[in-house]
Amino acid sequence: MIITPHMVLLNYPRTGSTWARGVLRRLHGVEGRALAQRLAGTRLGWRGFHELTLPIDRTATALREGRRSQHGSYRQIPSWAANRPVVSVGREPLVHLESAYHHGFWRDHPAAPLPEVREALPAFPDLDLPEYVEYLERFALPDVLQGAEPRAAVGVQTAQFLRFFHPQPQEALATLTDEDLDGEALVAALPRVRFLRTERLQQDLARLLAEQGYDPSAVEQAMAQSDRNASARRRVEGPHLAAALRERVAHRERLLVRLFPPLEATP
Repeated sequence: MIITPHMVLLNYPRTGSTWARGVLRRLHGVEGRALAQRLAGTRLGWRGFHELTLPIDRTATALREGRRSQHGSYRQIPSWAANRPVVSVGREPLVHLESAYHHGFWRDHPAAPLPEVREALPAFPDLDLPEYVEYLERFALPDVLQGAEPRAAVGVQTAQFLRFFHPQPQEALATLTDEDLDGEALVAALPRVRFLRTERLQQDLARLLAEQGYDPSAVEQAMAQSDRNASARRRVEGPHLAAALRERVAHRERLLVRLFPPLEATP
């Protein structure tokens, strides 16, 4: 989570938000991990910049292992920054799924005990993409739900999104229905967040920072110097999702398909 005098940036995983975070770090003169770690979890900052490393509360596994990261959720915004506009990054869900698959964090951090996962998927962690979808549905989704039993066919990305952005995620997931996913009430219950898009992140971020008074030449330089968070992990190549499986995933993630449609389909 990044907090500046102008906004709160929630770093939603696998959307390019880490790159956006790097741009802001450069604009505010924060260089090097040592300083960022000294500031983590405090109100101390550098030129109005605050970088918070917070407990991950979005999965039962992360809670049990006491993990922390820069990917703070909406509920973790500190009270002293609660009145600032909130910004994050959204991504088309099927593309987001493939990005998470290739990044491979799940290979070293299974969402259930390894013997249990390998009993169902003996090749784990060397799964192809369709097998990864099965892994998500069988193991990652219950890990995110944390005991909630929605009455809807919901996908893991949608559950993660609600964990990240809904002000009362456990209640929302426990009472979730298909009508919630198809209607407007659930969207209306979400906080006001300005979502940049991964597919045009450089342009969206430049526009946002210009609106907030950052010098365009400094923004351009910071963007050129900030590293992309491209995965260096090996890829396990396999077939793309067949049409029927893509349709099933899209149905389960239909809330996100509606919120983050392909840009060419955006009016």
